[in-house]
Amino acid sequence: MAEDISLSINELDKELSEGRYKNLYLLFGKEKNLIDEYKNKIINSALSDAERDMNLEIINKDNYDPSDISNIINSVPFFSERRVIVFDTINFLNHSELYDMFLSIPEETIIIVLEEDIKKNSKGKNDSDDGDDEEENTSSSSSFDLTKFKKEIDKEKFMQINFDKATDNIVEQKVLNIFDEYNLKISKLNINYLSERTGGDLNTIINEASKLANYAKGKKEVTKDDIDLLVAEKLEETIFDLINDLTNKNMTGVQKKYKALLYAGNDDRAIMPLVAWQYMLIYEVKLGMLENKSQKEIETLTGQKTFTINKAANIARKIDVNKLKAIIRLCNEVSIGFTKGDNNFDLLLDKIVNL
Repeated sequence: MAEDISLSINELDKELSEGRYKNLYLLFGKEKNLIDEYKNKIINSALSDAERDMNLEIINKDNYDPSDISNIINSVPFFSERRVIVFDTINFLNHSELYDMFLSIPEETIIIVLEEDIKKNSKGKNDSDDGDDEEENTSSSSSFDLTKFKKEIDKEKFMQINFDKATDNIVEQKVLNIFDEYNLKISKLNINYLSERTGGDLNTIINEASKLANYAKGKKEVTKDDIDLLVAEKLEETIFDLINDLTNKNMTGVQKKYKALLYAGNDDRAIMPLVAWQYMLIYEVKLGMLENKSQKEIETLTGQKTFTINKAANIARKIDVNKLKAIIRLCNEVSIGFTKGDNNFDLLLDKIVNL
């Protein structure tokens, strides 16, 4: 079963507040902001400012020779209870040797490994899966066998947290912290709207929330109108809205959104493939609905998030499956014309609305 990031973070916060530490922390995923935050939390909790100069090692492929790693891991603290070693990545190291070193970390040493992506092992099971895998893996030495490693290491000495996607609770707290600094309020509904409008990426949400807070200084609360004014919609969302207007034959809305896309620096060659892709997604969602699949099943089949599937489903309900097939054929025909310089986006819009 996949790891619950909120439970893992709460557990880590509790242990750090009590002065309890693992010997090895694996922090990975796409939310670099959160990874950096928790790396620094561990370091700041384990070492005082004075202790850091002699007891903190930051290791990457540019500043350390792999042959020195064993000595570094086994070095004793210098006038401190603990040493902290941070690996920016372990991909430049011999993983079979590293495997043995990580299983015998000295009690007074804390190792933090940062990785954006954990490779799949040789049996295709994603290492970010937190479930117990009874099959023995046969990963090569070029890929760290995390599943096998977790079976052998003392669980009291190891913690992994997957920061691939910040939970709603984490997003909410981060946004509230930003607005609290400006004595501003924002409703949970508008926090969710901000998240949806930015695509759910935590770093983007934080940047946009900071921009909103600066804009709204002196006000009591940030509103949906403030978000609409300052936070740019994702290109994907704008095209969904354009397709929805096209489905409703609202050509004024279509032209308004098309001009907005052009104004944002997108030309027909950039817009067309996205329109074609979204119609394909709408078609897949339509088929799932006709087969009485649940939303969760459709999300899994398409690999898309709830917000995107909701957008696609709203449009799919309005269009017959045969018409969707015809639109997809039109997209392909017009795309071929693009390569020859014969067609433009307006032509596609005219053909779709006249189907």
